[in-house]
Amino acid sequence: VTPMGVRCANPVGPGRRPPPGRRRAPCALILASLLIAVAGALGDGDPARHDVVALRSHLDELRAAAAPIDVEAILRCREFVYAQAMQAPSAQHVLALRLGAEAAASTETGLKNLLGLIEKYSDGKVPVKSVKDAGATVTTLGFPKEIPFHPAVARIDDVLLISSSEELARRSLKLLTSGEGKSKFDDPRLREALKRLPEPEDALVFY
Repeated sequence: VTPMGVRCANPVGPGRRPPPGRRRAPCALILASLLIAVAGALGDGDPARHDVVALRSHLDELRAAAAPIDVEAILRCREFVYAQAMQAPSAQHVLALRLGAEAAASTETGLKNLLGLIEKYSDGKVPVKSVKDAGATVTTLGFPKEIPFHPAVARIDDVLLISSSEELARRSLKLLTSGEGKSKFDDPRLREALKRLPEPEDALVFY
C-alpha cells in the first residue's frame, strides 16, 4: 500500500505457520520501541524516580497501560501488510494487521495508553495528539521535529494500523479506505513484473 514494499502473511506457504520468532518480530519491535521510549522518558534525572519502590510503581503502571493489547490475536494474525517508504533522512515503516474488531479496538487502546505514559513522564514535552482522517482517529506521539519518527496508531474496523510516521499512517489510511493516492502497485514496471510470476498462494513480497 505504500511506495517501497509490501509483505503479506503467510510468507512460508499455505497451511503452515511461520516460526515464532518471525511471527513476533514486527509487533515485538514496535512494542519494544514504545517501551524504550517510556524508559527514556522516565530517565529524567530525578533521583526519586529511580528507587525500587518508584520503579515497581512505574512497571505496574506500564503493565496496566499495556493490558488491553491482545497479544494472542497479534501472534495468531494471518493477514497483515508491512511496508517501508523512504522519507529523508530515514525510512519510515507501517504495519497493518487484521485482528478482528474487538481485538483491534482493545489493542489500539493499549497502544494509546502507552503513548499517554510517554506524554505523562515527559511532563508534556512529548505530547500525544489525535486527528481525524479517512474515517479514523490517528493518534500520534509528538516528538520534536528534529526527530524523524513520530509513532502513530489508528484503526479502521478490524484493521489496526501502526506506523513510525503520522504522514505515512494517514496516506495508508486513505489508500485503505478510498484508494486515494498512489501505491507501488500503480507502477507499470511492477505490474508488468508481477505478470511474469506465478499467482501468489498466500504471500507477496517485493522491493
